[in-house]
Amino acid sequence: MDLHAAAYSQAYERAVDRASRLASRRLRPDDAAARASALLAKERRQHVAGLRRLDPAAGLDVVAALSDHCRQLFRCDPEAALRAAAATVEAAQALGAYGTLRTLVYDARALAWGLLANAHRVVEDYAPAERCWRQSERSLERGTGDPFLQAQLLDLQGSLRRDQQRFEEASDLFREAQGLFLSILELPMAGRSGVNRGLAIYYAGRIDESIQVTATAARWVDPRREPVTAIAALHNLAAFVAEAGASRSALCLLEDGGLLYAAGSTTDQLRGLWLRGRLHAALGEWPLAERCLGAVHRGFRQGELWFDAALSGLELAVTLLHLDQPAEVGRLAEELLPVFVAKEIPREASASLLLFVEAARRQATSAEQAEALVAELKAQRGGRGFLT
Repeated sequence: MDLHAAAYSQAYERAVDRASRLASRRLRPDDAAARASALLAKERRQHVAGLRRLDPAAGLDVVAALSDHCRQLFRCDPEAALRAAAATVEAAQALGAYGTLRTLVYDARALAWGLLANAHRVVEDYAPAERCWRQSERSLERGTGDPFLQAQLLDLQGSLRRDQQRFEEASDLFREAQGLFLSILELPMAGRSGVNRGLAIYYAGRIDESIQVTATAARWVDPRREPVTAIAALHNLAAFVAEAGASRSALCLLEDGGLLYAAGSTTDQLRGLWLRGRLHAALGEWPLAERCLGAVHRGFRQGELWFDAALSGLELAVTLLHLDQPAEVGRLAEELLPVFVAKEIPREASASLLLFVEAARRQATSAEQAEALVAELKAQRGGRGFLT
């Protein structure tokens, strides 16, 4: 054996030995999950103190379990996600940043602060989100330089810029994230960043480009690994195509990929049916539109999604007027009135609805009046019709 081969063999053996010793310090997944759950409990201070005494390798497992839990909450329970993200930061900051795991600890802190920033973004609290991003960037500078982590954080930061209506900045961040994911052959994650970028480009007013970017990204998404992203790609692409004036093509897209919605949440499925109803309405297929929009309106009411219930109800009213059913419109208007008055509907739109209800009681309203109210409410709702 020559000197080079001997040196390589010794280095390999040292690496294997180091990896083995590190693995012995790790927690089993169920133990990490149990400690993560304890950190989310009311008495989490004592558990954080215990984390400080824990081996850093095991502590990293706990922080990773908290991070995973936090991600699962973003779509279904934003307030719980905010609490979980705060606990994740607290746990990451408690880890000792020293020795061979120092850079990994800083990576964990960077991700934790990024998740907390995203949690603030989801509840539309942007000033704390900015402060969290500054903390995340400081930790990232001292970390391992992991491109996967960098890409994750760029994607999350792009979502903040998009929500702040800084669409060109958002598009650039999503493009950078996409490039990093592609460089390490993470195609599904690159697809996810591409879907996000497509939405930012759409909001920037470049519909044709948004269609191209989203269609390309959709080919990289694995529905089995990223079912939510696959649904978002299909949904947004169909909506963009319809916006470009091709409602029939958009409807064909939904029909070809409609089974994807079965893997999504009830809200995702309702939004898919809502888009289908809108497309039928755009094509003048009023009976089909009524069937879709009626089911959507009932579903949003049952789920207590009041803004969406109000908007879908008004779109149903437009459909009923085109079907020459003014009595049904009057009944629906009376049903919508308490939703507008008592729930999360802007005051200006509520005032417009009062005029609409009075006209509906006299069976004197028109499709044009209902469409104007729909447009007013859509202007208030921003991008909540799209999926991210």
